Amino acid sequence: MVEPTGIELYVKPPFETGLFYRITFGCTGTPVNTITETVPREEVQQAYDAFIKSDRSKGAARKMASALLHFGAGNVDEEDDSR
Repeated sequence: MVEPTGIELYVKPPFETGLFYRITFGCTGTPVNTITETVPREEVQQAYDAFIKSDRSKGAARKMASALLHFGAGNVDEEDDSR
């Protein structure tokens, strides 16, 4: 069974600290995967500034979210390292 999940991400300056998040996911009978990330305050500011200077389209918002969540950065920690 596939169960879609949405993530809403809100950022608002001033950024006094970085962004921390932990996402846990998996399927019945498989190892649990966890993504844990801390994004430095400077990276949050850079992503925000780039979005503000952009056309603020959905594509620009996805680009900002990808930068903040480090999508594609290989940050998935598996409890079972058998992959």
